[in-house]
Amino acid sequence: MGLMESRAHDILRMFLLLQVILGHMAHIALPNMSQLFNDLEQTWPEVMFRLAWRFGPQAAFLFVFLSGFMVAGPLIEHMQQGRVPAARDFFKRRMLRIAPIAIGAILLTAGIDALSRLAPGAEALYRQGYAYDLVSTFTLQNFFGNLLFFQPIFVDSFGSNGPLWTLGYIVQYYILGWIFCWAFARIGPKAVIGLVAALVLMSLVRAEWAVLFIAWLAGGLTRGLGGRHSKVSRLCLIAAGVLFVLSNLLPPLMAAVASIPVGMLLAGGALPHVSLPSWSTPLWLRRLSNESYTIYAIHHPVLVSTYVLGFQGHAGQGQEFALYVATSGLAVALVSVLLAWGARKAAIWPRDKQPSPEDSR
Repeated sequence: MGLMESRAHDILRMFLLLQVILGHMAHIALPNMSQLFNDLEQTWPEVMFRLAWRFGPQAAFLFVFLSGFMVAGPLIEHMQQGRVPAARDFFKRRMLRIAPIAIGAILLTAGIDALSRLAPGAEALYRQGYAYDLVSTFTLQNFFGNLLFFQPIFVDSFGSNGPLWTLGYIVQYYILGWIFCWAFARIGPKAVIGLVAALVLMSLVRAEWAVLFIAWLAGGLTRGLGGRHSKVSRLCLIAAGVLFVLSNLLPPLMAAVASIPVGMLLAGGALPHVSLPSWSTPLWLRRLSNESYTIYAIHHPVLVSTYVLGFQGHAGQGQEFALYVATSGLAVALVSVLLAWGARKAAIWPRDKQPSPEDSR
C-alpha cells in the first residue's frame, strides 16, 4: 500500500470512528427524531446532528471489511503462494495487539458500569434508557465470554459495551480465515467446499455472522484485485458515498450485505488513486488512526457513564448537549490513552519489533 493510499485509509477510519462515537452520543443524550421535529425551530441543530451522524451501524460493518483488507489480504496472498504463515506466528502477531485492548476494555467496562450505577437514578437508566438492558448483560458469563471473544454469537456483549460485538467477530474471522487459507494451500480448490459448508452453518446460527465473514474475505480479495482503474476512482468514491447513505435505510442484515460493495468501491476503486496534500494527514492523525480499535473498544461505557453522572435529564439540546459532547469526548480521549498505555505494557513488544500499522487494524 502506497503512502497516499495509507493516508486515505487513515482518514476513512477516523470518519467511520466519528460516525460510531457521535452517533452514540446522539442516541444517549438526544430525544428521538419525532420529538425533535415537534419543535424544529428550536431543535434544528440537534436534528442536523442526528442526521449527519446516524451511520454508526454502517460504519461498524465497514470496519469489518477494512479488517479483512488489512489482515485477510496478506493472508490470501500467502495462500496463493502456497506458504500460509504458521498458526503460532499469525495468531501471536494478531492477538498480542488486539487482546490487551479487548481485555483492558472489558475490565474498565466492569469498573465504570459498577461505579456509575451507584449514582442516583442510574440503575433505571442502565436498565431502560437505551436500546437494550445494560444491567441484564452485566454477568460473569458475558464477562468471561467477551474475554474469549465469544460475543455476539455465543454470549452477549458485556454490560454497557455493546460495540465490542465487532471485535468478537473480527477475532473469530482471524481463526476461520487462517483455517481456510491453510486448507486451500494444502488441498487446493477443494477447500472451497469446506468454506461453503462453514458459511451455511454460520448462517443457520446467525445470518449476520456469515455475511460479515464474506465481507471480511471480500476485503482481503479487494486488496489483491483493486487499484487498477485510476480513471474511475472519483466515480467509485461517489458511488460508495451514495450506497453508504442509502444502506442506512435498509434492514441491518441488508446493510451488512451493502457494506461489501461499499468497501470494494472505496478500498479497491477510490482510495488507491486518491491524492492528498501532506497537511491533510498529519502524523497525529496516523497515530490516532492506529488507535482506532482502542477508542472503539471503550467509548460506549464512557459515554453512558458521563451522561449518567453529569447530564441526566438536561443534555437534550442546545448548550447542554454541546457540553455533553465536549465532556464525554474528553473523557473518551483520556480513558483511551490509559487503555492504550496499559495495552502496550501488557503486549510486551520488543523495542526492535514494534507492531506495524497493520497490527492495529
